[in-house]
Amino acid sequence: MAGIALALGHEPTAGQQKALLMLGYLLHDDGRLKAMLLKGYAGTGKTTLLAAIVKSSALLGYQTVLMAPTGRAAKVLSAYTGQAAFTIHKKIYRSYTNVAGGVGFAMQPNLHQKTIFIVDEASMIQADDLYQPGSGVESRNLLADLLNYVSYGKHCRLIISGDTAQLPPVHAEQSPALDKSVIEQHLNWRMAEMELTDVVRQELDSGILYNATQLRNRVGEEQVSKPFFTTEGYKDVRQPDPSTFSDIFADAFTGSNLHESVVICRSNKRANMYNREIRGRILFRDDELNAGDLLMVVKNNYFWMPEDQPYGFIANGDIVEVKRILRITELYGFRFARAEVSFIDYEMPPIQVNLMLDTLNSESPALSQPDQKRLFDTILLDYTDIKGRQKQIDEVRRNEWFNALQVKYAYALTCHKTQGGQWKRVFIDAPYNPDNVFTTNDIRWFYTAITRASETVYLAGFDLSYFN
Repeated sequence: MAGIALALGHEPTAGQQKALLMLGYLLHDDGRLKAMLLKGYAGTGKTTLLAAIVKSSALLGYQTVLMAPTGRAAKVLSAYTGQAAFTIHKKIYRSYTNVAGGVGFAMQPNLHQKTIFIVDEASMIQADDLYQPGSGVESRNLLADLLNYVSYGKHCRLIISGDTAQLPPVHAEQSPALDKSVIEQHLNWRMAEMELTDVVRQELDSGILYNATQLRNRVGEEQVSKPFFTTEGYKDVRQPDPSTFSDIFADAFTGSNLHESVVICRSNKRANMYNREIRGRILFRDDELNAGDLLMVVKNNYFWMPEDQPYGFIANGDIVEVKRILRITELYGFRFARAEVSFIDYEMPPIQVNLMLDTLNSESPALSQPDQKRLFDTILLDYTDIKGRQKQIDEVRRNEWFNALQVKYAYALTCHKTQGGQWKRVFIDAPYNPDNVFTTNDIRWFYTAITRASETVYLAGFDLSYFN
């Protein structure tokens, strides 16, 4: 493991040394030890260690394949390691149209030999990631399929990497992919486990990582109370001065800075408010949708991705930029835009899609179930001349308006929607909490939000009681 240690570029921490020892056992064990769970908090050198493994893998006789749950997380992983990274979906699945007219997913064959599969941002992986009620999409267990895929390879190894202090998947109490017992039980493998906790020396002067570490140390506290943040002595974590904040905020969402800034909010209602302010007062956009707008896809979509593209489908969390608007249409009681969009995190040409405009300013995460049903039932009336209820349903599922991309503005987002991504400038909006009652989930929320920033965090609207 000397080659990996050298590729780190610094003296390994005690935790990294232990992880390297475990990695040695993993790569040379001929028995049931075939996987490693590498957990690590922000600033502990987890990503640096993964990059060193990638750079040194050939010397160890292995290839590496990098995966992450979202396109943005894959892009971040690729930037750190210098090697292309894939979404999990793109790597392990191929999609097809099933007999009911919906979308099915089949496992790709794993033809890799002597390959280390590295999966980062595993805290985001859900057990039923591909199931959407009423969409015609077949249910798949993403975590189980990922584990099976790796196991089908010859002499392959798996490293699952993630941060247990981050928010777990929506509606989950914990992240199943970071639970050693879940993985061992599924595969009948033995799994090494290591958690990095020591902040590497180069990061000790970072206010972002100092605050992240203090928050991480409080996860699990029985009595959670203020204060939460420290800004004194740090330039990268700021409590903005009201007299200058408007200028700082406007600059962050102007010109080339636009793609590198985000506001993180506790609710879609607050995100909507910020998005209106940014679009109206900073970008001077009066129309509901303009060329240049950044949008986040808020529901998986299997209709618009061209078959010649390797990405499979458009995923919840993908960010697109509107290149041009072809027309605005009102149909079936909903509003749509036909537009050409490009993908921020994928290397592919722009494509034409239908966009659902009703979700842009809604306070629900995506189109609500009642509205989804109303759209379905209204489109269904177009196919009453077709004999057979199932054939009518199949036609609706293939309808271009039923399959319109559900999107929200991507300037201000809820914390779950930002997971796996990084921005140079992150503005964290103070959550509404009049009772001053906090839980471990609030700590995880603050931690996840503050670690989205690579350069500067602005804590907006927090009163003095939040600060040490």
